[in-house]
Amino acid sequence: MSVMQANRIYFYPYETQELNFNMALDEVLLDESIEKGTAFFRCYGFSFRSCSIGYFQAHSFLDPHDESWTRRLTGGGRVDHGEDMVISLSFHRLSGNRSILVLYRDIHAAIRAVLIKAGIPAEVFKERSQPLVSRNYRCFDAPVEQDLGIEGRKIAGGALYRRKDWFLYQGSIQTDHDMISVLSGNEMKRQFVDKIGGLSDRLSEEVLIPEKLKDRARILAGEKYKSIHWKIK
Repeated sequence: MSVMQANRIYFYPYETQELNFNMALDEVLLDESIEKGTAFFRCYGFSFRSCSIGYFQAHSFLDPHDESWTRRLTGGGRVDHGEDMVISLSFHRLSGNRSILVLYRDIHAAIRAVLIKAGIPAEVFKERSQPLVSRNYRCFDAPVEQDLGIEGRKIAGGALYRRKDWFLYQGSIQTDHDMISVLSGNEMKRQFVDKIGGLSDRLSEEVLIPEKLKDRARILAGEKYKSIHWKIK
């Protein structure tokens, strides 16, 4: 099954950056996908403890002047960052009758394969574990269908955002920080190629993110993701 209709899929190296830059860079890369028709795939970490909240989530439990949190483009609940690894990727809209749930399942199947190879016995949640009782909920306290966990504890989940005919996926893996170097890089790439069809002939070797795109992300981080207006929207 081919789900990524793109001329080229750029595979970027693992990097550790601060929260607002990471969120801004995902948006800049999504815009580049829309403009150039080239998708991206990257893994990243965070240089200090921080958190992000879902696009539709209430902000009242956080100080809007605190730069250690921001609002994501993608939905879902609060995610604490600092010991986790985020996987982000863009893809063109699905063709035919393929559902977003199918894509979510395939992405998480690839993540699960990497976790298992690294010695982490991740299992798939078959259904939502409990109803969401608050808009302030933490994402990892509320597993949904196709999330990953160990003995009932959620360790991986993600969310999607659509802009025009393109989607952005952001998923967090909450695991032992020492495992990050094992999970990121070429092994994650190999599993995505294996589990999600149509990638192998278009996914590039690892390339650096162009500095001009990073410069755009730095500006966007300051103007948008650090701004009170964006946080309390």
